[in-house]
Amino acid sequence: PRYDGAFVSGLYAADPAVAEGREAIAALPSWTGIDVGVGKETLGPDTPAGRISHYRQTVFLSCGLVRTSLRWTTADGRATDLTYEVLADRSDVHTGAVRLRMTPRWSGAATVTGRLDERGARRITLRENGTFRTLGTKIEGAVAQAMRRGSGVVETLR
Repeated sequence: PRYDGAFVSGLYAADPAVAEGREAIAALPSWTGIDVGVGKETLGPDTPAGRISHYRQTVFLSCGLVRTSLRWTTADGRATDLTYEVLADRSDVHTGAVRLRMTPRWSGAATVTGRLDERGARRITLRENGTFRTLGTKIEGAVAQAMRRGSGVVETLR
């Protein structure tokens, strides 16, 4: 079955349920998720296609960057331009980054929440503190996330 996962070169697990117990690549939680909320709506997979316009995705193979741009319009007509940039750093293989640029075409509050999506994890035991251990091979590691706000953004803790 298809799933979104994050993969690290050389990270394998021994899973008896897969490949007759041979080692298979392990998948980490997806680390690129950022939820954007406006009012009671959150942009996500359940957002109707008619609310998304100006969609464009570009892959820059030379530097490992994927840029996705779109305009999201809420049910009450508030349009927001979003550009996501996801970088898999080729010079530091243990580092990845996501940048969100958000331009609301309205005034008011919005929420931005970074998330690690565990649904994509395969062949690992994930602990609540973000550390993991691969099945069988017992490789230890961690997935961490930090967010920084840009200038002109007011942070509200909830």
